[in-house]
Amino acid sequence: MLLRSAAHTYRISATGQRQPIVNIIPKFASIPIACSIIGLGRTSLYNEAGKGSFKVVKAGGKPLVDMESALAWMATLPLAQIAAPKTKAA
Repeated sequence: MLLRSAAHTYRISATGQRQPIVNIIPKFASIPIACSIIGLGRTSLYNEAGKGSFKVVKAGGKPLVDMESALAWMATLPLAQIAAPKTKAA
């Protein structure tokens, strides 16, 4: 079970103790980890990296996403325009 306060998120253990959850974002992340942090699929992530939207480095032949540049790119994206759901007429 999760408990959220204004500044922290806690997990409630089996004994009922609150344990703080710390979200740490790595400086560089593998493609699968970057996908889960950013919320994009693998193909979309590679497409955006190919466009130069954020930096990707290679270490030992393995691509690693520079998460600082990826999150900065995400912050530049426009807000979604989401319409309110239509209500059914009675």
